[in-house]
Amino acid sequence: MDGGGAGHLNGRAGEGTPVLDLDGYSGPLEQLLVLARAHEIDLTRLPLVALVDQLATALHHAPPATSLGQKGDWGIAKLAGAGAGTMAGRG
Repeated sequence: MDGGGAGHLNGRAGEGTPVLDLDGYSGPLEQLLVLARAHEIDLTRLPLVALVDQLATALHHAPPATSLGQKGDWGIAKLAGAGAGTMAGRG
């Protein structure tokens, strides 16, 4: 579960949302974002490097039919995860 490999993204959920396999969460990216918005999961407790690696892999391996908008949503999720990790380090 240290992330980064394309094997973590073989499964697809919904409309091509990457399926993540992280310590603390395993499932579709879209569901992770829903849980985070509802404050049902703390993004600061997820391994940031693995999250970013898996999302970068998803972007790299996305089928050509994946819309630019969808890829943009994944990129925003990467930035949101990076921001959450940064905020966790502040005291």
